[in-house]
Amino acid sequence: MKLSDINHALEVAKRAARAGGEIARARLSDPGYLKWTGRREVETEASLETQEAIVAVISAEFPNAGILAKLGPEDATVPVDAPELWLVDSASGSLNFAHGIPHFGITIALRAEGDIRVGVVYDPCRDEMF
Repeated sequence: MKLSDINHALEVAKRAARAGGEIARARLSDPGYLKWTGRREVETEASLETQEAIVAVISAEFPNAGILAKLGPEDATVPVDAPELWLVDSASGSLNFAHGIPHFGITIALRAEGDIRVGVVYDPCRDEMF
């Protein structure tokens, strides 16, 4: 993957994180409840909406890339052999998010040519991107 491609992917990841972050911030006090997915993991309506926004930005720029999103869909084929694979967690710290605690993040990474080439962590409550 060329440096220009990596830089483009990084900009897309940042845009996607910010798009998801807008929704997460707006829904922090009303995340909606869907289901518990583990002892300390909850899936909310808002985290699904956040994921959809992230995936929409990525898909518009990388229509042929695979996307592995934490919240599924559960019946989706996992594209582990895709030349470009985006990894998305729309609410890392989902229990905090579900309780309206502003300590969670959005994580997005791109694996290309077998290696992680791009990664961002975005804290939408503080508007900090790492």
